[in-house]
Amino acid sequence: MQSRTSKIWTPDIFAAMQRPWSRRTFLKWSIMMAVALQVPVETLATIPECRANERKLSLYNIHTGEYFYDIYWADGVYLGESLETINRFMRDHRTDEIKEIDIRLLDLVHTIQTSIGGQEPFQVISGYRSHKTNDLLIKQGHQVARNSFHIKGKAIDIYQPCVSLRKLRGLAMKSKVGGVGYYPQHHFIHVDTGPVRYW
Repeated sequence: MQSRTSKIWTPDIFAAMQRPWSRRTFLKWSIMMAVALQVPVETLATIPECRANERKLSLYNIHTGEYFYDIYWADGVYLGESLETINRFMRDHRTDEIKEIDIRLLDLVHTIQTSIGGQEPFQVISGYRSHKTNDLLIKQGHQVARNSFHIKGKAIDIYQPCVSLRKLRGLAMKSKVGGVGYYPQHHFIHVDTGPVRYW
C-alpha cells in the first residue's frame, strides 16, 4: 500500500465541510483539492465517501479550532501517518503534550459516527489529558476521576450538534465496548475503552 499524507485541517479550509454537500459543491471542492493535491478530478469524483474496507473519522477540537477528517484504517491496516495526526489532534491543549490514542477508542468513535451518518464532525471537548491537567481540574472542582482513562489516551468527551445526547449515549452503550458517561448539564458524553460501565 502506498503511504498517505494525513493532516489536521484548519477552520478556514474545513468550513464548507460542515454543511451537506450538493453535487455542485462537491465538484467545486474536488477541483480545488485536485489542484492542491495534483490529483485528476476524474479520480476524485470516483472515490466513495467511505468504502467498506476503510474507516474514517470527522472531528473538531473546540479548544484548538482544528479539524481531523481522514481515513485512519484501510484494507485491514491502521495507517501510521493518520494515527500520528490523531495523536496530535487529541493532545492536551493546555500543556501541548501528546499521547498515543487507543485504536479501540478510534474504532468506537467510528462505529458511533457511522451509525449516525452525515458529514457533521464530532465536537471534541477532551481527548488526552496529562496528569498535570487532570490534577488541575480536580483542584478546580470538576467531575474528574483521579485515574481517568483520559490520562491513558483511552477516553474522549464528545457531542454532535445535530444529534441528541440521548441518542449518542444509546449508540455508545449499544457497542458494549467500555465506559459511557452522560453529562446533559455540560452537553457531552464520555466514552472510553475501560471496563463496561455506565453513569
